[in-house]
Amino acid sequence: MTIEPRRLRPLAQDEAFRRLASVPVGRLAFNAGWSVVVTGFATLIDDSVQLDRYERLLHPWLAKELTEVIRIDVEIVTGYELVVG
Repeated sequence: MTIEPRRLRPLAQDEAFRRLASVPVGRLAFNAGWSVVVTGFATLIDDSVQLDRYERLLHPWLAKELTEVIRIDVEIVTGYELVVG
């Protein structure tokens, strides 16, 4: 069996965000073939209107009430795809 060499191809920022949006489990993505990391300042959300919105949009991994929400103000987005060749 011959294994073809692989290389990392950088993703454009819009493609990195598109891939993150495609992940059904939170925003922590483990997907064969690509990786995206978002870096920024994390803030605890305490505004009741924003909390209500996030409660409708987010689904915790555990069967547990959503009691805290943290927002990341994006400063850096890096993404890579593993490609053949």
